Amino acid sequence: MKNVTLFFSLMICMFSNLNSVENGNRSIYIANGDYWIVANLTEIIDGKSKKMKHKAKIKIKNQAGKIVLFLILPTGGLNKVIGKVEEGMFIAKNNSKILNTTYIGIFKGNNTIEGNVKSISPDGSWLIKGKFKIYPIKK
Repeated sequence: MKNVTLFFSLMICMFSNLNSVENGNRSIYIANGDYWIVANLTEIIDGKSKKMKHKAKIKIKNQAGKIVLFLILPTGGLNKVIGKVEEGMFIAKNNSKILNTTYIGIFKGNNTIEGNVKSISPDGSWLIKGKFKIYPIKK
């Protein structure tokens, strides 16, 4: 259960609008809607590593050009984290008393983002890192 809660805490940092942000010659766009986020993670605690794979639903909504992720946690709580586009990449950071998390992703087209995530506890006692992918839920 700790790993599931930790995963959901990690996934808090994701997105919404990019209403056509220009990146060189191509346009970046993420539509509103329901998405899957999948992650292949490695948890490192006291020098011991453990592989994890997780999948969760998120909701993406346009909010004044910011990228906003809404995630419903197993506890029933709702988390909202705001990211942005910098130099054509998705970047989101979450610094809290529990986790300091950074997501850096690349827009792959078809409303898909792939990238790396890294989360570390404020005291440095554990680290989670890995790759994530966000893609639309097919209806």
